[in-house]
Amino acid sequence: MERNVALLTQIPAGTKDFLPEDAKQKRIMETSWSALFEQWGFREIVTPTLEYYQVLTAGVGTGLERDMYKFLDRQNSILALRPDMTTPIARVAASRLQDEPLPLRLYYIANVFQHVAQIQAGRQCEFYQAGVELLGAGTPMADAEIIALAVEALREAGLNGIHVSIGQVEFINGVLEETGLTAPERQAIKHALVNRDFVGLAKLLGESGLTPEKQAFITRIPLMHGKEEVIREAIAMTGNFKAKQALQNLHTIFVMLEMYGLTDYVNVDLGLIRDFDYYTGMVFEVYTPGLGFPVCGGGRYDNLVD
Repeated sequence: MERNVALLTQIPAGTKDFLPEDAKQKRIMETSWSALFEQWGFREIVTPTLEYYQVLTAGVGTGLERDMYKFLDRQNSILALRPDMTTPIARVAASRLQDEPLPLRLYYIANVFQHVAQIQAGRQCEFYQAGVELLGAGTPMADAEIIALAVEALREAGLNGIHVSIGQVEFINGVLEETGLTAPERQAIKHALVNRDFVGLAKLLGESGLTPEKQAFITRIPLMHGKEEVIREAIAMTGNFKAKQALQNLHTIFVMLEMYGLTDYVNVDLGLIRDFDYYTGMVFEVYTPGLGFPVCGGGRYDNLVD
């Protein structure tokens, strides 16, 4: 009986109560961000906390798929708590906003749910996301705008020492496609890159049968970060058309970020691909001192809404 009484005062691991002062500060931040997003021309969208599991698994990556909270309803349909907001918004855009003029400029502030093996500050099973989706604008200028808005939102939250890393998924896809490796082999290498698993990457490449030169190039990719010179170096190192196009796209985005005055904030990181399968172009992550994981991230996806 004592154990049951104690349980009544507990909450599940990875969740938290917002006491009045915390709830007040949370609401102030949400109101501030809503105003900022609307100043940039975005409109709010709200989607269900529950979605069909099949909808949510479209392109989220095996890691996030594994970490979803899922269960059966009374009709034996598999449901899940949303692990992020991009896929639900893509569903709405494809099913209910398909006749709206493009580009669609949508924003959200919502709770999301992911199983976290090791609970720590900033790593909870239920947490809140604020973000924007710019749908139907397939230009480097649109990509630069999203990054600039992310930096502005974090500045408004009072974060200092912001650092932005940008990469290009198609660069890595192009480099791997010209190796002749099978799709599962390429996926395993990408998984190692996502996790910065250099030991695993070396093992995969050593077993791949690739020439030492190609192995050395792929091994170098996660170490290629800096400013514009990194892009020029990579262009000289690859003969793959897709990879070169991706690098030229990334250079254009970098130049446009200079126009936003963000040169000091942004670095190129060619090993950055993120753990979501739906990304098809530029990707970015934002870091702040004191945290070993990104406080913000995103990228281009051109096929999720189809």
